[in-house]
Amino acid sequence: MEQNNNELVLYNERGELVECNFQRVDFNNPPSILSYGDEVKEAITNILNSTAQIAVSSEEYKINDSLISSIASFDDSLDNSEKENKKNSIVKGIKGFLGQLGIERMKEEAEKDTYKGRFKEYCSQIEKVCTVMESQSEASMRDIDTRSAIISEMKPQIEQLELIIKAGKLDKEKFDASILELKKTVSPDDQALQYEIQYKEKLSEVFNNKLSALEKVLVLYKEQIHSYRIQQTTDMQLVMNIKSYLSDSAPILKAQGSVMVFSRLQENRIKTLENVNQATNVAIMNNAKCLEQNVAKAVDLSLNNGVSIDTLKYLNDAIKKGIEIYSNGRAKRQAQIEKERVALNELNENLNSYQEKIQQIIDEDKTVADALNESSYTKSLGTGTYSKKIFK
Repeated sequence: MEQNNNELVLYNERGELVECNFQRVDFNNPPSILSYGDEVKEAITNILNSTAQIAVSSEEYKINDSLISSIASFDDSLDNSEKENKKNSIVKGIKGFLGQLGIERMKEEAEKDTYKGRFKEYCSQIEKVCTVMESQSEASMRDIDTRSAIISEMKPQIEQLELIIKAGKLDKEKFDASILELKKTVSPDDQALQYEIQYKEKLSEVFNNKLSALEKVLVLYKEQIHSYRIQQTTDMQLVMNIKSYLSDSAPILKAQGSVMVFSRLQENRIKTLENVNQATNVAIMNNAKCLEQNVAKAVDLSLNNGVSIDTLKYLNDAIKKGIEIYSNGRAKRQAQIEKERVALNELNENLNSYQEKIQQIIDEDKTVADALNESSYTKSLGTGTYSKKIFK
């Protein structure tokens, strides 16, 4: 058997068919037409079935969505850490011109809620991803080897099937040529030969359909190998990407996590510095206002130290008014004294005249009383009764 110019030659130099390592078609044995090529097809089918079983039985670790989400949401985790830290922070008061500032400190017993604890957990999640990625890389490498083994097993069988199809075509051509020779010799009256020719043409048609089916399945097998090779290429790309992730992306992710932590620490430090600066400015402004007020009061006090001119003027006016009031009062008093003196003189004169009249009345009353007393005494003597009344 030779192959020349991509054409299969199944004849030797003497024009004899060479022996092949597969069952040739025998048109005198119709079952050989129906089973032609089935042996190699069965071998390929067994390979494919075992391949399917390997694909079903293979297991590998997978990355769940929550794990990926925990890596993607590391910044949110730092926000939660800040909230927890505020609950567990130790606050000290600093008194002075800066006022009171709250200083947050992380508690060792709450390390998991600190930036350090969150970063440690974040790195742990990345390590879990790396473990899964390594397992997937190993699985891809196994798949590459498996497909290479499958291709290695299928390729000779496919090449064998291709030879079988080519040999079948040559055998069919030879068989069709024999039919043509019979047609040249057949007479219209030779009914048996005509039936034989029709029967052989039918066998040729059936075998042609068989060859056509084998050609289709040959294409399918070649496409299957091509699919395996594409999958191998994809797996190789996956392995390269996984190795890149393990050697490049994972360390960068950890570094980025530390960058987030450093950025958050810097942000907190900046906020603290802003608060300190704000408190400093407020304190200085308050002190400046107080200083300004004190200076204004001191200047006002220096301008109005001791008794003011207005006070002296007020006192002078008061003294002046007092003198005027006193002078007016004195004049009024003199006038009142003169007026009262006239009244008093008049009252005194009236009282003197009243005295004389009263004395006169008293004298008159006394004279009457004396006369009455004398008369009463005389009567008493005449009767022998002594009676004496004393009038005061």
